Amino acid sequence: MAAKKTAVGTKRASKAKAPTTAGARAAKKQAALAQKLEDFRVKYLGGRPLTNELRVLLSRELDASLDAYDFSFGLEAGDVALLANTATAPGGAAWSALFDEIAWFGRIQAGSFGYFHGGADTLEGAPVVFFGYGGPLLIAAGPTLLDALLRVDDDDDDIRESLITVSETLGLPPPLSADDRDAELERAPSPEARLAALRKSHPANTAARPLRTAARR
Repeated sequence: MAAKKTAVGTKRASKAKAPTTAGARAAKKQAALAQKLEDFRVKYLGGRPLTNELRVLLSRELDASLDAYDFSFGLEAGDVALLANTATAPGGAAWSALFDEIAWFGRIQAGSFGYFHGGADTLEGAPVVFFGYGGPLLIAAGPTLLDALLRVDDDDDDIRESLITVSETLGLPPPLSADDRDAELERAPSPEARLAALRKSHPANTAARPLRTAARR
């Protein structure tokens, strides 16, 4: 009888430990996620706090939701090299100074996305800019990443519907209409204006690598 009681007791003890084990796994996963977010903001945002949009996308590990747009977080070595080439080419001093005011955080095959923070210690109100590699081409693409992805795809209706689905799935604001997005960008800091100002302080660079801005819709 004693052995039987011991077996029953062991079984009950095992059941009692199960929630603790599950809790430990959850805590470990949460700690890993917290470290992932911390590493990202330090590496790509200069230590600035994550925007809500980035926190949601990275926290829920739903980067795959943006696979259809050829988007991925972070930069590859080739992206870093192309940005560096622009900044170090003849006439690149103004570009280099501008790039110091942009936190590059993601990419598609055609170029990189970043927040134009203008040297501020926060990304609050910072527009998402897109730097295309064939030009170079720099545009203030939208107040959020979803807006910027739609802008780069020329406000394609199918892309808009798809991004609306993504926003609903993640609980994020849907992309704005083209008119509302442009109105938001008019109120936001302008990387185009900043580059023009930087070129005045680097007169030798004025004629080199002109900024090409996509026409507003």
